[in-house]
Amino acid sequence: MAILKALPKCDSGVALLEFRNGTDSAIKIFRALASLEKVSAGSQVSLLDAAIELSPHTSIGIDVTAGLAALFPEHGPQPQEAIVVISLVAEPEPPDQPQPGRYRVAFQRRITQFSAA
Repeated sequence: MAILKALPKCDSGVALLEFRNGTDSAIKIFRALASLEKVSAGSQVSLLDAAIELSPHTSIGIDVTAGLAALFPEHGPQPQEAIVVISLVAEPEPPDQPQPGRYRVAFQRRITQFSAA
């Protein structure tokens, strides 16, 4: 079981990524990078403005709406849906740090879905 988890939520157009630290020591998340699954790796967007420190056995929710919306080229009325891959860089690196997560994001003028894929 992963000891650092990133769980998606969507509420009224706001996409939140909840980070959970399941370890007995603090973890610092330096980067959370998002990219569309079917696009080259060079098209990544940072979801964090600054590093986040998680105390042992705590969680924090981060608003990632702007970063996810930036992955969609058009913000028109047509619904868009994509699989987004989010990778984390944390220190100390947990021994079973999760692989990059796959999330389903739907966008129609705002984010309408953000869930595990």
